[in-house]
Parts: sequence; structure tokens; C-alpha cells
Amino acid sequence: MGYLAKTIQSINISSNQLVNLEDTEFENEFVVYSSDQIEARYVMSTSLMQRITRLKKKIGKAIMLSFKNNKLYFAVYHPYGFLRLNESKNLITSNALELLYEDIVKAIGIVEDLNLNTKIWKNVSTTKSV
Repeated sequence: MGYLAKTIQSINISSNQLVNLEDTEFENEFVVYSSDQIEARYVMSTSLMQRITRLKKKIGKAIMLSFKNNKLYFAVYHPYGFLRLNESKNLITSNALELLYEDIVKAIGIVEDLNLNTKIWKNVSTTKSV
């Protein structure tokens, strides 16, 4: 995740400013950059920050989000790659397939977990703290 975090943050550092938000639990987990402080606070409502924090706990892995041009870019740390199995585990005796299934279910639920069907996102970037 380090390379991805550094890449996303390097894209944002040149034109965006650090945004300090009021949710301390969210602030302990994420860093927010934006070119527009007011818009960032509008997009990053307290309810969205709580949903993102809950989603990170639900997934149980490092996550990164970026809101740009009305799109959400979402990344999850997967040590073996997304939709890939741990090659060191035996598929018959381990729960590798069950874990893969759980990851798929979590990925499908992201839109509902973050309530993305009701918001319009603009130039705000949220990344995991380094």
C-alpha cells in the first residue's frame, strides 16, 4: 500500500491543501487533501466520515479513496492481489475460497456502505495516513 499511497499523495501535494476535519476517529485513520477547503468539508460530511471509518473496520484492511470529477476511486490493500488466492494455502484444507468470497461480497457492498447513490462527488482526495 505504501507505493500506492505515495503515488496518490504526490499527485495531490502540488495543487491541494491538507484539510483538517472535526471527526477525530476519521482523522486518526485518514488524511484529506483538496483544492477547495469548503467543498471538501461539504463532501466529507460527518456521516460520510463515519461510513468510511465503518467500512475500513468492516474490510479489515488499509483503504484509500479519492473523489475527483464526480468519480470515486477506491483501493484496498490485498497482499496477494484482488481476486487472487494465497498460493501458499491449500485450497482443500484452508478457508482460502471462503475468504475470497467474503472479499467479493465486501466489494459489492461498498456502494451501499458508503451511500454513494445519493451524492455527487468532486475534487476531494482521501488517503490512508502514512
